[in-house]
Amino acid sequence: MSKLIILFPGDPLTPTGGYVYNRKIAAGLVSLGRDVSMQALDASFPSPTPSALLGARELLAAIPHGQLTVLDGLALGGRDLEANNIPILWVFLPVFSVAASVT
Repeated sequence: MSKLIILFPGDPLTPTGGYVYNRKIAAGLVSLGRDVSMQALDASFPSPTPSALLGARELLAAIPHGQLTVLDGLALGGRDLEANNIPILWVFLPVFSVAASVT
């Protein structure tokens, strides 16, 4: 099974709901045998600084073509990251439901 990359802004050990959720999703996928890599974007997302946006573009450019990548909703301020032609699973977490779309 191929690796899944989860991108999120800031420190993965932040003790708030979204980061706890990301860690639980990753741990659950690992327990099912999936190879998961969690990679941090700059903490300035969802309103990235120019240098943070450049760093995110460089990180995405290093991801192999066809690599499935999940981008945390807080990184949506960098939506133009799609220009790197990397398949990103955009995950939106409304209050009472979860919807996902593949771009």
